[in-house]
Amino acid sequence: MGKYGNRNLLIIVWLCGLLPVLAMALNGCGGQAQQSDPRLKYFKVVDSRVLIEGSQAEVFGDVENTSDMTFPFDVTMQADLMDLNGQQVGMAYGTAEDVGMGQVRQFVLVGTVDGTRYARLKVTPISLQEKRQELNWPTPTPYGQ
Repeated sequence: MGKYGNRNLLIIVWLCGLLPVLAMALNGCGGQAQQSDPRLKYFKVVDSRVLIEGSQAEVFGDVENTSDMTFPFDVTMQADLMDLNGQQVGMAYGTAEDVGMGQVRQFVLVGTVDGTRYARLKVTPISLQEKRQELNWPTPTPYGQ
């Protein structure tokens, strides 16, 4: 190949890998409300508490899998930190790893908050996605596929 042949080939390969990712991202932003995974109803927050230091918030708690599905899920959690009027003054995110049938797992969510206005906490499971591939664990099918 010529002087720029290898570089052009690398750019083409990189774009071919990037275009499907961009297409999926844009498809998710198409103005349509994303459907909630119906399996989320089986994941119950059994305990939660918040630690605030300055504008940093850490939410600790436990989530229980009440389903009879035989494989574990990585449960992404969202904490809404609110004032006395229910207005959001902060958010935190994190994941409870490998929550299997009948199990209770701990989670730690990290985010920011206006600590001077904080009064209430609401923690909600928002998605079930495997965050990493693990050996010897069956991986659940993503919702919608």
